[in-house]
Amino acid sequence: MDVPSALPEHIKQLIPGVDSWNKWRSGDTNIRPVLCGYSFTDLDIRDLTGLNLSQADLRNCNFGDISFRGANFKNADLRGAEMLNANWEGAIFDYANMQGQTLVKMKFQNCSFENTNLTGACLKDSSFIRAKFPGAIFTDACLERADFRGSILQNSKLIRTNLKEAKLDPSPPDDSNPNFQITDLRSASLSEAQLHQCSLYKVNAWQVNFFAADLKGANLTEATLTNAKFEGTKIDYKTNLRNIRFSDHAAMDDFSEMIIPGRWDRYISWSKLSFIMRIPLFGVSWSILIGLVTGINVVTWINQRVEANQNIELLAISCLKSTPISEYIPHSIVLLRPIPIPHSIPMLLIGILFLAFGSAFYKFGCPDRIQEETETHWVESLNLPRLQYMEKNYSRRIYQGLTCLFFTIGASISIFLFAKKLLPALFYSIRTCWKIVLMLFQ
Repeated sequence: MDVPSALPEHIKQLIPGVDSWNKWRSGDTNIRPVLCGYSFTDLDIRDLTGLNLSQADLRNCNFGDISFRGANFKNADLRGAEMLNANWEGAIFDYANMQGQTLVKMKFQNCSFENTNLTGACLKDSSFIRAKFPGAIFTDACLERADFRGSILQNSKLIRTNLKEAKLDPSPPDDSNPNFQITDLRSASLSEAQLHQCSLYKVNAWQVNFFAADLKGANLTEATLTNAKFEGTKIDYKTNLRNIRFSDHAAMDDFSEMIIPGRWDRYISWSKLSFIMRIPLFGVSWSILIGLVTGINVVTWINQRVEANQNIELLAISCLKSTPISEYIPHSIVLLRPIPIPHSIPMLLIGILFLAFGSAFYKFGCPDRIQEETETHWVESLNLPRLQYMEKNYSRRIYQGLTCLFFTIGASISIFLFAKKLLPALFYSIRTCWKIVLMLFQ
């Protein structure tokens, strides 16, 4: 569609300044200014605070580095306008058409975007702290790392919107607002939205539609999700679901069924590791470890004493060759010999050490909820939400990894020693029994 040129008579009204322009606009409310392609940098004025540009056609305009604080752009057409360097704090963009706009790394604090059309807009890394977006349209927009803390997004449409790493936490307090302001997402549509690693801490998401949305790695701590719809929603163990608020436990259970396990979640979790710990591995492994270390030290000490006595014996032999040794050295000392330590003992000690450390990582890393209850007992007997159990089941991944690693190494060493020492003895016993059976039937 062809874009008309700016009308000279409208530019003439703008040159004197904000007061003259606003007076002219208030005199005839039917005027729709046409300033398409106009560069506001041509004006001698750099402060256009409070300028009334409602219903104006501002396509392809260049706003330069001018201040438009509190300016009124209601129902304005801003498609293709250059807005990157201007000051927009507190500006009003209600019902404006900003479709396809590129607004990267910009600040729109306390602005109003009620029912604004931002379809396909790129708002990467921009700040919208305490901005108002009721009914705004963000379909197919890119909001990566955008800051919406304390904003109102009630009834807004964020269909297929990319909100990766965006912030929707409560707004930080400042001089104008000394209290934290919760981000309002009530009744918003986030179907098919990309919310990967998005921060939704404490947001009010009442009746929000998360159909097929990607919430993997998102932070939903203390979010209000009453009557929210999660059909096809994607979440994983990195999704923070701590203290979320639902209308009932059933909703939490339905939500827990939508968790998509990560790459290793199918194989490693606290509930799977708890099967290994059903035996008292912590006490047994540490007891064996302490016993082995103590035994090795005792045997080493005895061997040292024996070697010392043997040195005395050799000295006596060399000095008193014609005299019986028993006349100078006690008979018990002569008979003592060093106690041999099997070569497999050090390897066994290493294996027990790994098992002991693995059991320690489990004991101190696994949440008490997992150690004390099974998931079935938690849900069916205690009638508690499954989601709370799953949250703990996939927590403290470093401890899980270390537990699994140490268990694997310790078990491998133990199996190796078993195969090397015990299996040959077992095979020998079986072979001997078989020979005896053959002899009996001959």
